[in-house]
Amino acid sequence: MNLANGQIKVMSYNMLNFPTGNIQGRVDTLEKVVNYAHPDLLMIQELKTAQGLSDATDMMNTLGYGNFEHSTFVPQQSDAGNPYPLQQAFIYNEDVFTKKSQSEITTDVRDFNELVLYLNDAELANGADTTFIYAYVTHLKSSEGADNVALRLAMVNDWIAYMNANFTGDENVILAGDFNIYSNTEDAYEMLMSESNTVVMRDVFSSLGNWTGAGFAFKEILTQSTRLNQVAGDGAGGGLDDRFDFILFSDALMNDGNVVHYTDESFLSLGNNGTCYNESITDCSAGNDVPYDVLRAIYYMSDHIPQVCELTTTITLTTNEIAESFFSSRMVYSDHNISAHIHAKQGAQGVWSIHNTSGQLVAEQKLNLAKGNNIVSLNTSVLESGLYFFVFTSEAGMQTAARFVAMK
Repeated sequence: MNLANGQIKVMSYNMLNFPTGNIQGRVDTLEKVVNYAHPDLLMIQELKTAQGLSDATDMMNTLGYGNFEHSTFVPQQSDAGNPYPLQQAFIYNEDVFTKKSQSEITTDVRDFNELVLYLNDAELANGADTTFIYAYVTHLKSSEGADNVALRLAMVNDWIAYMNANFTGDENVILAGDFNIYSNTEDAYEMLMSESNTVVMRDVFSSLGNWTGAGFAFKEILTQSTRLNQVAGDGAGGGLDDRFDFILFSDALMNDGNVVHYTDESFLSLGNNGTCYNESITDCSAGNDVPYDVLRAIYYMSDHIPQVCELTTTITLTTNEIAESFFSSRMVYSDHNISAHIHAKQGAQGVWSIHNTSGQLVAEQKLNLAKGNNIVSLNTSVLESGLYFFVFTSEAGMQTAARFVAMK
């Protein structure tokens, strides 16, 4: 795959106690939404289990528009005694991104989850700078009342303290999630928008004013609830009348001159055309670009509407996968360990090898492949930073190859 001057699609979605909510078959429901939006980066809230994350990733890999991997599922670290833990996570397209690292920032309520990615720049082999994206997803404390307002602010302050301690302000940062913020005058929102933060974040809708109340003119940016009445005893009803879900961008990502930046006017509260205030999302069907079956899936999937937008990049991206007649391979990255996933149409013996960009052999080992899926684990900590090529060559001379970037 080559993607020049391309669009990278981002989705943030509160998936409502996924996958263990009261409605069955939710992966199939999610599939209808994802297959319409085609996100390259899915930022999930209200994730209950590692299996749910794996199932969603497997589903996305059946859709044919990318090769997807998920962040490692880590149970909620914050407020360890909470009997109803919820977690956030990421699913990302390996044709676009390579994972560098992940971590969790703890608060008194729930984690902020961090995923550091870099773009699969075709020019990395020629010495181009690595373009990193620092993605964060969170779920701030819900409900009205002074105590909950204070907890949302405290969570935001914990994240800002982390950013102030670790960043310079020039980084490509995305912060997304269910913020549960009721208006643009709430303390947590004002703190997120503060110009005094090291990394200044931007809300593409900040100029539209206070979104609270029936008089707000831009009802198409509201995000909750998708249902007038509660569905299957789970989630909230009340219809569309709140803006709880956000994707914020750092100044760097709002700069059109940056090699990757927010695409103007690409942000949507998916399916909300502004005609169903205090109604269900399915009441937005008249004149809607989103098909009714997708609106219906959004209605049943969650009480929140997925937030979608695009990033534009001037970088030419290259996929990590090269398919051959008898074998195909892809690389899965985790710090200094890389797993080469090789699918063989028949059993074979051969040699795997690693080569640098000058064609020099760096390492090799004999390998027996079984028919079907095989995994070869590679420790790259001994390699110098740079681009390398993994090659499997069978005794019959057939090859499959995949590239990877080693980093100290």
